[in-house]
Amino acid sequence: MKIKWYNTNLNKKINTLLMCCIIITVSLITGGFSIKQDKSCEATIRHSKDGEMHKFAGIFINKTETPIDAHYTMDATREGASGRSVSSQSGSFRVKENQQKDLSTTSINIQEGDIWKVVLKIYKDEIKICGDSIVVE
Repeated sequence: MKIKWYNTNLNKKINTLLMCCIIITVSLITGGFSIKQDKSCEATIRHSKDGEMHKFAGIFINKTETPIDAHYTMDATREGASGRSVSSQSGSFRVKENQQKDLSTTSINIQEGDIWKVVLKIYKDEIKICGDSIVVE
């Protein structure tokens, strides 16, 4: 016995919906939609304050049993009444197994009405492996 579909638009919509469900299910199972963090390292921005002066220190922690050669960028972006400014630092580094390394320090005088965002990104072979960010108002 053959079943005939008389409403072809409904048939197309059902097929499209089923295909979307399959793609989403497979992606969720395989981690296709998740943001993958490399568990072999950690990047942290340490923040301290003395009056209006704020100090930001970028830190990298190697959690592996082998040394890591990597590259970092640390950008501080200010948005305020007088406009926008960006300060950037970057460099290459090597961290021994299970060790921590201080990468960069930036001191900023934050005025009332300023919004600062500091972003630290760590790359290995041009692939981002970890990072951190902080916003101060």
